[in-house]
Amino acid sequence: MAQQNSAKVNSLDEVTSSLMNSIREAVAASNSFNVDDFDINSTYSSFKNLMEAEEKNMITLISSLAKKARLDDRNVRKSITPEDKFDALCDLNDVIMDRINHSLDEAEGLKKKDQELIVATLNVSKNTAVAISQQRTQWMSNQAQGVKRKRDMVVNLLTAKNIHRPQAKFKDKIDNKSCPFVPSLKEKPNSIRPLAIYMEKDEEGEEHACHPYETELEKWEPTSDMLIPISEPILPVELKEENFHFVDDSVKLKDLMQILKNVKELAIDLEAHSYRSFQGFTCLIQISTRTDDYIIDALELRNELSILNEVFTDPKIIKVFHGADSDIQWLQRDFSVYVVGLFDTGQAAKALNLSHNSLAYLLKHYCNLDVNKVYQLADWRIRPIPQDMLNYAREDTHYLLYIYDTMRKELLDKDPSGKLIKQVFDASREVCLKKYEKPLFKPEGFNMILKRSTASLNPRQLYALKEIYAWRDKLARLEDESTGYILPNHMMLQISDVLPREQQGILACCNPIPPIVKQQLNELHHIILKARDIPIENKVFSTPVPFQRIISTRCLDYDSLIHPRHDLIYTSDSQSLNTLLKDGKGDDIDYSEISAKLSSKSTENLSSPLLDFFQSSTTIKRPELVKKVSSNFISPYQRYVNYISSTRSKN
Repeated sequence: MAQQNSAKVNSLDEVTSSLMNSIREAVAASNSFNVDDFDINSTYSSFKNLMEAEEKNMITLISSLAKKARLDDRNVRKSITPEDKFDALCDLNDVIMDRINHSLDEAEGLKKKDQELIVATLNVSKNTAVAISQQRTQWMSNQAQGVKRKRDMVVNLLTAKNIHRPQAKFKDKIDNKSCPFVPSLKEKPNSIRPLAIYMEKDEEGEEHACHPYETELEKWEPTSDMLIPISEPILPVELKEENFHFVDDSVKLKDLMQILKNVKELAIDLEAHSYRSFQGFTCLIQISTRTDDYIIDALELRNELSILNEVFTDPKIIKVFHGADSDIQWLQRDFSVYVVGLFDTGQAAKALNLSHNSLAYLLKHYCNLDVNKVYQLADWRIRPIPQDMLNYAREDTHYLLYIYDTMRKELLDKDPSGKLIKQVFDASREVCLKKYEKPLFKPEGFNMILKRSTASLNPRQLYALKEIYAWRDKLARLEDESTGYILPNHMMLQISDVLPREQQGILACCNPIPPIVKQQLNELHHIILKARDIPIENKVFSTPVPFQRIISTRCLDYDSLIHPRHDLIYTSDSQSLNTLLKDGKGDDIDYSEISAKLSSKSTENLSSPLLDFFQSSTTIKRPELVKKVSSNFISPYQRYVNYISSTRSKN
């Protein structure tokens, strides 16, 4: 059978097609599994045994794949929770992809231009179902044909290892210090209140810079034109080369500004990079009007883009974003650019109760387009930018104004009073009011990483984790690299758990080995050796935990079965209890008389509550007679101690 199958597969395309079919079947089988009933079904032994057997088979299969790729499968086998297993599988996949990247780099030649470095290829499905409404038949069919042609091609995912760091060309100095972010805004176009940037304190006493356009945003309201239903959405123009403009110098930027000032709506999106930077930076800004598409090289024009405030803060121009939460903060961080007059299609999707809120879903729902999102994780630092990546970035905003028209019409049709669309504008305003905050270092931040894992660490390991966490943060800020690039979380936990004695042991805990770890191996090893010298303490609590009881203030009958005479549960904890050995007459007390008096007292009306939940002291309020008896009471153990003492003194 195996020989027949191998004979049938004669080309790489057939292998890929067969593999993709198997993957689709596996995904379909996984999606058909009812996860909600898993816990209930697990109570049946037959189901539980079946799942355990399937889990073992799955681990064996993953381990076999790892061994065939000559990778270490110990992390897969040692993982306990499904989340840990998934992370281990992702790590193995990253290593394999890294090898593919390296091999393709070698095949292409390390000295070739960046845009020629093709590091990964994949085939995607060729056929998609097309359902076209009669009103837009011609336009929709043209778009579908264009998308189908793209699906028939092999998608090239471009990246490279030898990309020059754009930060080296930035004129402004990147500030990674652990302090509040302060905007570098020099001018304030379209202002109601003059420019003033000052520090504010929140409820926790932490300082934050104020929002320069807070007043303008609070006073902004959509105009009547924005609240009037439109008869038919305006269809976007075709994706033609003459309608596309790449802006990479000051002259083109000024020309673009003159065009943007004369439009009523803009569609905007950003592409950013965060893996090789501590805070991240914006690489591209895509802007679409009704007729043209523009892509601004944000790396080349980084120090000149504050001019965008003239348009982005103009209250008469609607700025259409999708899921603008991150985009708004990136504009503030990199260019001190703010937005007034936002319509977020992501917020509109929530108001319309659509099944999904993603841009890909909106493009499919409103435009019948299956946009390839493989370039979402592409490295946008590459210069010059390959044409496929430019086309992808252009499509993100090209159809957005048409989606805005359609969603605005649906919102007004659903609620003609305009309250629903006003809610969308209000929610979009709240997005604009968000302020970028720098990642501040918190010494106890490693606890969040520990909580997300299943690791149980002793004091040595906790010390190592805390110190490595601080070391990683300090180095990431200094080198302007992400903490994930310096040392990923799972590797940091592995090193803290193992605490290897030798430097080679540290490298063995990392696969693949981060470049910074190789460079700073001595310092990292010093932290681990220092952690190994810490004694292991088996204390449950580092500080004593006070124990408090709810104290009753009622009169107690010490002859009662529920309150026996020797029950000390209601007495204050003390090492020096009083005894009845007072003048040697402790045994002459008539307890029957005292009991009768206590019984009569217990029937009297209570002048205070039975339970006092707010009592800070543990002293019991009792009648004077009870206090007298309690003060003269001696426990059986104390009687024994006194007897032994008297016996020894006689001897």
